Formats: sequence, C-alpha cells, structure tokens
Amino acid sequence: MKRITDERLILRNFKNIRLAFALENLVLIGFLIAQAAQTGDWSNLFAWDNPLVIILMTGCYTLVVLSVGIRAAIDDKPKHSWVAVALLGVVLLTVITGLFYFLMLGQRRFLLALLCGAIVTAVVLAIDLYYRFNSPTD
Repeated sequence: MKRITDERLILRNFKNIRLAFALENLVLIGFLIAQAAQTGDWSNLFAWDNPLVIILMTGCYTLVVLSVGIRAAIDDKPKHSWVAVALLGVVLLTVITGLFYFLMLGQRRFLLALLCGAIVTAVVLAIDLYYRFNSPTD
C-alpha cells in the first residue's frame, strides 16, 4: 500500500476523520439522551459509571489535547494584556461553573461545580498563556 503524498488527499482524509469523529460523538450523545429518557433519570445523564460517558469524554479530551499543537502562526494578532487574561479567567470560571451546576440539575453541589469550572478554566488559561509566551516573535 502506497502512502498518500498529494496534499489535497491528505486534507480530504483529515476532513473525513473530523466528520466521522463529530458523527460518532453525536450518536453517543443521542444514546445518552435516549438512555436517560427510558430510565427517566436525567440527573445521572453524565455519571462517570456510565460507559458511554467515559467513551465520549475520552474522545473529546483526546481531540482537545491533540489539537493544542496544531495552529497557524498569526503574527499580526495583538497579544492579550494581563487584564484581559484575568477577565477571561473570571468570565470562564463563572460560565463553566454555572454550566456544570445546571448539568447537575440542582443537586446543590456547588463546590463540585466550582471545582470542575476551575479545572476547565485553568486548562484554557494555561493554553492561552502557553501561546502567549511561545508565539513567534520578530
């Protein structure tokens, strides 16, 4: 079997892989919703003892980690100031914590939602700071 050397075919193959991954995740989310609709237990829709959730999260986390190193260098884009980074952190923490609190459907687990929001915020800010200090300069 020969390796693909044509860049158009390589890009097409990557687009096909991306489409297949998106479709797979949509099907997994559909199965999770159907499972919750059958049992009537919407509070455990994203429980970690559900194998479908583990498969979905493993695929999503893998995609996020692998796509961190893929970027196009944009030299003309202005850098964020420290105030903008701090503001981004506060807004992200608030939104993600609220999202996790809503997903728990009022089980009054604010500290767990805050912890999940802090972890997601820390990862996003770490990626932003990494690119801030490792971007190409003149």
